[in-house]
Amino acid sequence: MSINPEAQKAEEIRLALTLREIDAQLVKNQSVSDDRRDDVIDVRKMIWEEMRLDNANWAFKFEAAGDVVMNSLELARIERGYLSAQAAARKLRLMRSTPYFARIDFQEDGAPAGQEPEQIYIGLSSLLDDRTLEPIVYDWRSPIASMYYDFTLGDARYPTDEGHVDGEILLKRQFKIVNGLLQLMFDSGIRIGDDMLQFMLGKSSDDKMKSIVTTIQSEQNQAIRYEEHPILIVQGAAGSGKTSIALQRVAYLLYKYRKSIQADQMILFSPNPMFSDYISNVLPELGEDNMRQTTFQDFAEHRLSGFILPEDRYTQIEAMLTGNPGEPGYDAKAAGTAYKSSQAFLQVIRNYLVLLEEEGLAFDAIPYGAQVWKNEKALAALFYGDFRHHRMDVRLERMGELLLGEIPLLEERQARKLYKTMLRHPKYLGTEDELKQQSKKHVHTKTNAIKSFVRRLQFINPLRTYRQLFADQELFLRAAAGTPGIPEPEVWKDICTYTLEQLDSGTAPHEDVPPLLYLLESVTGWNSFNSIRHVILDEAQDYSPFQYEIIRRLFPRSKLTLLGDLNQAITPNMRIESYGYVEELYGKEQTGILRLSKSYRSTSEIVEFTKALLPGGEAIEAFSRSGEKPQLVKLAAEPELKARQVVGLIGKLRDGGSPSVAVICRTAAESQAAYEALQAAGAPAHLHLVTREETSFRNTLVVIPVYLAKGLEFDSVIVWDGGASVYGREEERKLFYTACTRAMNTLYVGYTGEKNRFLEPVNHSLYEEQAAPGFVGESAGAGTPAGG
Repeated sequence: MSINPEAQKAEEIRLALTLREIDAQLVKNQSVSDDRRDDVIDVRKMIWEEMRLDNANWAFKFEAAGDVVMNSLELARIERGYLSAQAAARKLRLMRSTPYFARIDFQEDGAPAGQEPEQIYIGLSSLLDDRTLEPIVYDWRSPIASMYYDFTLGDARYPTDEGHVDGEILLKRQFKIVNGLLQLMFDSGIRIGDDMLQFMLGKSSDDKMKSIVTTIQSEQNQAIRYEEHPILIVQGAAGSGKTSIALQRVAYLLYKYRKSIQADQMILFSPNPMFSDYISNVLPELGEDNMRQTTFQDFAEHRLSGFILPEDRYTQIEAMLTGNPGEPGYDAKAAGTAYKSSQAFLQVIRNYLVLLEEEGLAFDAIPYGAQVWKNEKALAALFYGDFRHHRMDVRLERMGELLLGEIPLLEERQARKLYKTMLRHPKYLGTEDELKQQSKKHVHTKTNAIKSFVRRLQFINPLRTYRQLFADQELFLRAAAGTPGIPEPEVWKDICTYTLEQLDSGTAPHEDVPPLLYLLESVTGWNSFNSIRHVILDEAQDYSPFQYEIIRRLFPRSKLTLLGDLNQAITPNMRIESYGYVEELYGKEQTGILRLSKSYRSTSEIVEFTKALLPGGEAIEAFSRSGEKPQLVKLAAEPELKARQVVGLIGKLRDGGSPSVAVICRTAAESQAAYEALQAAGAPAHLHLVTREETSFRNTLVVIPVYLAKGLEFDSVIVWDGGASVYGREEERKLFYTACTRAMNTLYVGYTGEKNRFLEPVNHSLYEEQAAPGFVGESAGAGTPAGG
């Protein structure tokens, strides 16, 4: 709705007054910050001077020590104030560019007749009048600001500590303010104006994810502010804003619980380091510090260091996608992945742990130099004898205490023995006292190694303990008794052979990493991170029951937000169809599920096309943003000609103004081949091959395997080969769907030979078919374009 000139002028004046207040507070804040910095320097100098008083008498030293303690406490207080002033200045500088983005006029029920409605301006942070302390701008996370996201014109309410405040929204206005200049404003009667959302969604993708606070939709706002259950599962369609919701949710929780939760008490498990880089700007844009970020692979590598090298998830996926049934090791790995990622195998490991309480834990002898101090039999006797009545982790703790307690006697005995040897051999020179010191030093070096060995519990061998399940058929059957889904004997034999070969080569297959970690932590005792208060898991559909159990044990005091899309569960053979096991693990009464069916990333045409690829895909809704229909492009079978044709498509997209183009391939191997072919065919010099070693995200022109593209978005996508020979197995349906849903505005599905079977049921009205650039007449063997 257009704004009349009088209202436009009033808003410009209001913006100028707001900017004046921000500037004044920045000046004042700088003065306070400078004063506190000077105070910090002065107190540090004072402490340093007091610590130098080492020539004074003892009484004065004690008095000086007391002063140092007092001044240290004062220093900590001043430093907190200084950091607070710095944080306030950072938020004010952010507000200087965009003080606010929305306004609602709210008339509270029961207000006196003739009272003007309250004008509520909403921005990234709150701003109070420095003189009256009246709010000038409300933080988007405040309860009163929630009405902007949740209600249209008319009846509305917001929560307070005393209950809800009811009233009526009389005006809903949106602004686009950049660098302090009002560029756009309009009134809207819907939740978030289609014009603003169309404008934001129509913008090109970037190297870094952006905040969505100006366009948060009602269902997204519900997820951001959700607090009904400690465990929240957000099942969202591709492009529904799941990751954005996760980050805005972090910002909301940091705002609401700012007195009890800090950013470093929240942790995000992301798919890979590149994705972590992609989302790294969102929280700073909102004026908040970044939370901790890690990957499950990072934790596994840290915890298994010294035992075995854990295979990463992408190596596993690559092996499954590049191999074929019947090839050596393929069927065993596929069957092993399905079984080892199941709830049934989790129960097998739990049963095995019960058996280990009585017998079977593998020990490694404790060395003394090249000799053995305590052999495996002696260690097992302690574990299953003297300490058998304790939990396994307590037994190990008591064993460690006992062993460390014996070391002084060992040192004394070995030093005396070595000293006598030195006295008998002329090659050792020195006085008796010197030889005694040499012998003690030599022995001390060896016993220090023992202490480290014992403290790190290196006398148990979790790898051999895990290996026994696959080497001893009778042991496995005892552990698996009463559990469902036990593989057929011949299949289990193949799984065991493959697993033992891999473990003996020094690598734990990815499907074995979570079970091995669970076994290790259960035996040695869980090293919980009690300071973490909230865990966010992105791409939650890719986590197995083992991984959820591990995360629950590692963060026992933490609430949990899971965000995923079951339609993008692309790990072959994991067969994750629901989040039922999460509800079972944490309890249904502790778990809430929100489903986001609307996709905002892609145009309506792309959404309608991609949802037709899925059984039950009709539940996915498209936001009303129009564009071109997806294009199915018949490509030449000859590699060099195919590459030239794709270069032609890239040129067409770039000429059309597309700022980011991704050529998405099925695997890393296909990506490497496509990259080399495109380079040889004259692709732009800035073409970049994305690999799993990437730590930063580039979003201009890339070749990328689909499993690394998850969570990312591109203005235009070219599927390198969507033919039947590339995407044929049912488990690859979600892989193909994921590739296509990365596109925001333009989607080209290239294929050679026949189209894949997932395209067969798609209504022809949802896409167009075209010839690739330079196709006709270039290769007789390439065929002719279907559909003209």
